[in-house]
Amino acid sequence: MPVLSWLYEAIFRRSAPAPLRTRTIPQLAWKAIRKWLSARVAPYSITNTMRIWLYRRTGFTIGKHVFIGMHCYLDDSHPHRLVIEDDVYVSYRVTFALHGPKIDKAGCTLRKGCYVGANATILGGVEIGEYATVGACALVTRDVPPFTTVAGIPAKVLKTDTVPWGTDKPILEAQLAAKANAESHEETPPAAAD
Repeated sequence: MPVLSWLYEAIFRRSAPAPLRTRTIPQLAWKAIRKWLSARVAPYSITNTMRIWLYRRTGFTIGKHVFIGMHCYLDDSHPHRLVIEDDVYVSYRVTFALHGPKIDKAGCTLRKGCYVGANATILGGVEIGEYATVGACALVTRDVPPFTTVAGIPAKVLKTDTVPWGTDKPILEAQLAAKANAESHEETPPAAAD
């Protein structure tokens, strides 16, 4: 029997709550520190680099070249449920709600290159596809397909496009151009030294 459980039962003369019966003192302390870091320190950090570093330290899976705006709430009750892939842009005051009676054990995945607008709310069990765009103040309750723009409460599809946000080339053309560029660099022999 953990010490906290024994102490609680000795003082209050009833059975201890489940967290006190199943967790040790260091586990409970880390949970409190994690909550403080992810809810009070990270969202108010001035630099994005510091925010990302703090979120990663508290257990979130975050890829490379990611921007997370200030005042975002990443649900820290189960940080392993949120996965943010590379090149994702999450604007200011976005909320990720990943727990609750109907969202049990469901995670949330933001795929490569997606954009989430300011003050949007993303519920658990949702996957936002590659290069998808979520409008400001949207409530996302269902999966968002790749290259799709959604907005509204609840979020509805506004358009599907082959052009990722931030570019003016369709994705297939951009991929072919990148492949051709990589092949041309491979074929160029190095200059001979005299």
